[in-house]
Amino acid sequence: MPAMHYRWQRKRQNLRFILSEFGRTMRPQTPRLLRPVLGLLPALVFGGLYPNYFGIGKAMHAAVERSYLGFLDDFNAHLAQHAFLLGARPTIGDFGLIGPLYAHLYRDPAPGALMRQRAPNVARWVERMQQPAEYTGPLLADDTIPETLLPILARLLREQMPVLTDTMRAVHAWCLDHPDTHPLPRVIGRHRFQLEGQHSERAIQPYAQWMFQRPARFYQTLSDTERLTIDRQLARLDGFDALNTPIPTPLAFEHYRIVRAT
Repeated sequence: MPAMHYRWQRKRQNLRFILSEFGRTMRPQTPRLLRPVLGLLPALVFGGLYPNYFGIGKAMHAAVERSYLGFLDDFNAHLAQHAFLLGARPTIGDFGLIGPLYAHLYRDPAPGALMRQRAPNVARWVERMQQPAEYTGPLLADDTIPETLLPILARLLREQMPVLTDTMRAVHAWCLDHPDTHPLPRVIGRHRFQLEGQHSERAIQPYAQWMFQRPARFYQTLSDTERLTIDRQLARLDGFDALNTPIPTPLAFEHYRIVRAT
């Protein structure tokens, strides 16, 4: 949500760059001066769709910014002590975060300036992530989770788990109502969510459930002893139920589409 918000709500600073990048992506051989013209139509489409899709219209702008700035401050503090999430080399978590933090929030002029000014450690992490093979140092010993990561994990659980739990409920209900429909559509309805004390409605995306299933299933394959270690951390974060959430209708990803798991 912050990636879309800061891209399209800072048009004065971002628009020339955005149009040029859309044009370059669509037709790389186009002369530089003509790229903004080519990028105008897709930019209008993307810029018009996101508020309703993500539920972040004008009433949610302040909440989105509070959430993102809180994340930036927490991540900046963590990176003051560690080069990456779990030590001296990147892990899958770093690669999970880099997508929006680089493509939108670092490269776009307005949020890029904000990141470099408010969270310079995050900006330098983004730059390190462009050459990840150069960083081969050790991870923290004994699978240690740094204390500086706990506020970030707590935010993730607080903001995302209610949405994911309701998504799994909605997917199950939708599949019962549409037993012969394959694959699932990208959006199956709308539901309410909360961010920083503000409420809105957003699209229900089955893809989000499929993403959640992977860490949930990994957790469920662990031994009781291994799970106990994770449970202690989750309890500290008020998220004990997160990875124990039932998944009534599991999904799979086949041929680039979301389908019922067989």
